[in-house]
Amino acid sequence: MPRYFFHVRNGHKTTYQDDVGRRLDDVQQAKIHADFVAEEFASDAGWAGYSVVIVDDHGNEIGSIEIGATSR
Repeated sequence: MPRYFFHVRNGHKTTYQDDVGRRLDDVQQAKIHADFVAEEFASDAGWAGYSVVIVDDHGNEIGSIEIGATSR
């Protein structure tokens, strides 16, 4: 099972580096988790303009979700 990391970024600067990550079945599950994380941050307006960035266990960025723009 691959590990995915969920960093928080403001523009090109990483504000929070997730060094632990989370083991998930696939990219789709990682996107669902990133959506959940972004929704949690969105409860604080101070995170507007930031994004949750999904990185796989090889260091490849596979997607991002803007905080405050989740699909839920």
